[in-house]
Amino acid sequence: MMPGNFIKMKLFNLYKISNYHIFFLGIIFFIINVYLKYPHINRDGLLYINDAIVFSGDVFKFFDLYGLPFYSVILYYINNLFNDYTISSYIVNFLSYATLIIYISKISALITRKKDNLLFLSSSLILFSTTRLMSDYLGLTIRDYLGWSFLIVSFYHMLIYFEYGKYKNLLYFIISIFISCLFRIEYIFLLITVFIYIFFLNNKKRINSISYKFFFVILFLLLILLFIYISPRSKELVVHLNKIFEQLSLNSFIFFIDPIILISKNLISLFLPLILLSAINIKGFFHKNFNFNYLIFSCLYCCPLILLNYFYYLNTQITSTRYFIPILLLLMPIFTIYIFNAINLSNKFHRFIFYLIIFILIAININKNYQYKNTAILDFKKYIEKNNIQINQIYFEDNRLNYYYGNVDIHHKEFNNTVFCNSRFTFFLIDSDQQSQIKSNKNFTIIYDPLIHKKYTFIKKEYGC
Repeated sequence: MMPGNFIKMKLFNLYKISNYHIFFLGIIFFIINVYLKYPHINRDGLLYINDAIVFSGDVFKFFDLYGLPFYSVILYYINNLFNDYTISSYIVNFLSYATLIIYISKISALITRKKDNLLFLSSSLILFSTTRLMSDYLGLTIRDYLGWSFLIVSFYHMLIYFEYGKYKNLLYFIISIFISCLFRIEYIFLLITVFIYIFFLNNKKRINSISYKFFFVILFLLLILLFIYISPRSKELVVHLNKIFEQLSLNSFIFFIDPIILISKNLISLFLPLILLSAINIKGFFHKNFNFNYLIFSCLYCCPLILLNYFYYLNTQITSTRYFIPILLLLMPIFTIYIFNAINLSNKFHRFIFYLIIFILIAININKNYQYKNTAILDFKKYIEKNNIQINQIYFEDNRLNYYYGNVDIHHKEFNNTVFCNSRFTFFLIDSDQQSQIKSNKNFTIIYDPLIHKKYTFIKKEYGC
């Protein structure tokens, strides 16, 4: 073997080893974050777990469940194996994360037409480690994960179809985007939007065969009808649309400006870590990695999602970053490609800054995952166990405390003076701002302890009102 070839082989082997290191470091970081976040339950999570308990394998109860019950059904069957709903939801999250990371790396490889799958996978994993997906949403029991996963799978198959014209990928797209609708109801509009583009607006990849065209049109229509039938919440879409028309007729121009400002802030906040990473050595990046089909379908997916967020806020005056996560995921391949290139930057100073920013973002996420672990509730659980207070002696507004004692309670609680005076409870754990409800009473003492978080007030009723 020639010396030059030997050196090249050595360098190639070192390159592969470094990629494996990056990949395994990413997995370790993921495990650390899961450990820090566990156990965690969000308020929505109680609803999904309650639905899973109500379902209990009885298919006839499916239509009695709240909202989109498919996630709760999946939770129920996974829980049969592990007998712990928190662990079951983490398994769903882990599988969803794995799917997202794999398919975002596949989309990145497709855009660049490169085949270094391990490095794309490592780059995608690093990217997830620096975003709010790994901090704010890692431990949540929500159906969004499965919706996001199948949405990205559908995006990949649509790209494959437009790159290579294989009808099987068009079929995979239809099936996967339909499944995503079963977890996020609004994605039905994406299904309809892409359907219109494929059959009416697209000139490059028209379906030439009449029989294939007939098959796909019938399949689209059947799936939309099936969605309306099996999704009890599909009627809500009509209600929301009616409200939008009412808003358009009743409100002034200023009313419609606020959501635009709010959506812009949310998107900037969500993309800020990626923008910081991309600020380094980005010269010529988009010119090298431009892909027309990716650009078209990013717009085709993202524009309806932004509009949906806009109209949702008009109707409810509520928004959440998690409704913008699909937009982040759809644009992640761009940043994955950037990290793919940045990992081996020749400029040592740029490489140092790149890894420093990644380290800072990962450290921020680790801290967030510890803080978002329902620490205040778990600390209070330690307090009452240390002081031998029985759980049935305590009134608490936050139902999540009950969950940590093995009970799922989804009943809405509202603390007031009547509840305080007439209930059988001796102790009350309430939000601190609720203390004003009983300020005129003299029959209670406030208990202070380092394990009782300042956002809660823990009260002992000394005698009846």
